[in-house]
Amino acid sequence: MKQKLQLLILFLSLGIYTTSFSQGYSGYVNYQGVASNASGEVMAEETITVGIGLRHVIDVGDDYSENHTVTTDTNGVFSLKIGSGTATEGRYYDFEWSNIGVELTVSINGTEIGTTEMQAVPYALSSGYQSHWRDIGTDEFIMIEDDAYRVIISNKLLVEGDMRLQSGAAVNEISTDGTLAGNSDEAIPTEKAIKTYVDNNKGASSINELIDAKSDNDGTDNGSSVFIGVDAGLNDNGTANANVGIGYQALYSNTTGSVNTAIGFKTLYSNITGSYNTANGVFALNKNTSGSQNSANGREALFKNTTGNSNTANGYQSLYENTTGNYNTAIGLSSLKKNKIGYYNTAIGRHALQNTTASYNVAVGNDALNDLTTGSNNIGIGADSQVPSATASHQVRIGNSQITYAGVQVAWTITSDAAWKDDIQPLQYGLDMVTQLKPVDYVRQNNEAKTREIGFVAQDVELLLNKLGYTNTGILTKDDEGRLSLRYNDFIPLLTKSVQELNDKTNALETLYKDLLKRVEVLEKI
Repeated sequence: MKQKLQLLILFLSLGIYTTSFSQGYSGYVNYQGVASNASGEVMAEETITVGIGLRHVIDVGDDYSENHTVTTDTNGVFSLKIGSGTATEGRYYDFEWSNIGVELTVSINGTEIGTTEMQAVPYALSSGYQSHWRDIGTDEFIMIEDDAYRVIISNKLLVEGDMRLQSGAAVNEISTDGTLAGNSDEAIPTEKAIKTYVDNNKGASSINELIDAKSDNDGTDNGSSVFIGVDAGLNDNGTANANVGIGYQALYSNTTGSVNTAIGFKTLYSNITGSYNTANGVFALNKNTSGSQNSANGREALFKNTTGNSNTANGYQSLYENTTGNYNTAIGLSSLKKNKIGYYNTAIGRHALQNTTASYNVAVGNDALNDLTTGSNNIGIGADSQVPSATASHQVRIGNSQITYAGVQVAWTITSDAAWKDDIQPLQYGLDMVTQLKPVDYVRQNNEAKTREIGFVAQDVELLLNKLGYTNTGILTKDDEGRLSLRYNDFIPLLTKSVQELNDKTNALETLYKDLLKRVEVLEKI
């Protein structure tokens, strides 16, 4: 194929081809020629592939080759820049020019045309290209490699004037200390400065080194108390109090109070001498000063407690207003919320015993005994279970007005010992009352099954009691809403009295009958 193509070399121009920085790299060698085929016909207006190879006369380094795709003009002339083509071997900027003979090999469309030894002119590249530097004027130089800019200083860099970062301020100082203060953009840190800074700021080795934390020290370095948070345990006297305060101003006022645990924003904030308290939640036990052995879990639980002891509150605002009340247990949102001085109350359930200020009450269930205010020793079991009177004491309620069935496995046992009774009198009413009762059967309104029940209407019984003058009786009760209830157990002695009265009448009639029978027998004998 070599004899089929001819290459007419017009000229080979050696030198640094200079363009603007934005246009691309520089340091290429201009090359121009005329392409013709084996018949001597000019290859006009054809796209051809020109291969360029650079080889050393002696082996001193890697060789280099590249391809160019060019189009000839009407005269078969083409131009290219050696070094700007697509590399097929080595890298152009790594090619060793020096003062060593270099051969230029040219091929067209993959067919080698010939080899020419480069003349002395390209050797000027050894000072500019080999170092990869290019003078772009005004005493400024750039280094180019693979579309990325690098600067390599092998010995010393002398800067006369300002050294500037990209679009930054002039950098005139080198930081050599370990402070690196000021976040300056006018100082370059040295390796020593960075290492010193890191070594001096590698983190806290103890709690006391944290800005917002401390551990007390009573002289024995036991660190018995730990406080984490801004102003947490600020006034603690530092003795072996064994307190733990975590959160902003947790245990803020504490001085000598001990064995307290406060977790949350301003928990146990006002505590001074109170001990053995546990507060978990925002503002939990916030006002406590000297109360001890309290447990508050939930936002604002036992919030207003000051001197009350041994209270347990679990839930948002549970026992919120308690101040001096003791031995209360509240579990559930707002349970026992308004209790201030009451004690020995137990509330389990949302809003259970929420409004009471009394003592010894037990409520289990959502809103259980929620209506109770001042009554003591009341029991409510079940959701919305309410005793008849909010101010009375010693009442028990199981379930709410929606309950349709109540039962136990064995019969109810009612206390009846004489030791529990005063002013015992014979029952004055029997048949006279029973005969005037109005037994009815009915359907209870909340009974979805609509089964019929047997009993009395409380209003009828009330009218009868008033008629008989039988007042101040526990058989009939009225709640705070004016609803009446009957104690059906009381009808058992009433019916018993009635049976006894009937028996007396029967006995009397039987005696009269016998007497009349004797008289009849006497009359018959006459």
